[in-house]
Amino acid sequence: MLRGVVCTALAWMTFFALVAEVGASRATVFTYVNPTVAVFLGVILLGEPFSAATVVGFPLFVVGGGCPRVAGCPIPCTITSRG
Repeated sequence: MLRGVVCTALAWMTFFALVAEVGASRATVFTYVNPTVAVFLGVILLGEPFSAATVVGFPLFVVGGGCPRVAGCPIPCTITSRG
């Protein structure tokens, strides 16, 4: 359990240092890279299946996550504040 707490704390500190360095909007790009690396490492190192669902889901994940950051994207991106 101690190892989990230490690694999680280290990950959060690294992420917040990244946010301070490049800004919050650019730092969130990491959250789109992480699952990609996890899937490929799972397939290569752990022998997990690379199924049709992965092949279909990955492009949907990339487009859905990256599209709102691109000007002229057909997917509406609305930000509301509660106040």
